[in-house]
Amino acid sequence: MPHIIAEISKNLAEQIDIDHMLNAMHNALANQNGIAIERIKTRAILLDHYLVGANASNTSQNMLHITLKILEGRDIATKKSYGQAVYNAAQDSLNASKKIINHEKITMTLDIRDMVKETYIT
Repeated sequence: MPHIIAEISKNLAEQIDIDHMLNAMHNALANQNGIAIERIKTRAILLDHYLVGANASNTSQNMLHITLKILEGRDIATKKSYGQAVYNAAQDSLNASKKIINHEKITMTLDIRDMVKETYIT
């Protein structure tokens, strides 16, 4: 039951096609070995309030943080492969957007988290 959670700053959300990006990440993960598309849950959370780095106002900073949650038990190489596929899909989606005002001011990160089988209830 993988989860892809994209936290997107409001100013970046206004410049991109969020649905396109979510679909791209969703399908990129589904194309990986050991992942069933029927089990993936992908969503975006828009952030009205956030800070990035030393600039306290950050109204010009575009932020995207992706969390990939997968059930525990996969080795590091597999996790990295899954994460890189999702990251690349998000990056390609950002690059395809013609409305992004300032590409160099996009802070994009991805974190891979294990979900504990015994405490994940479906």
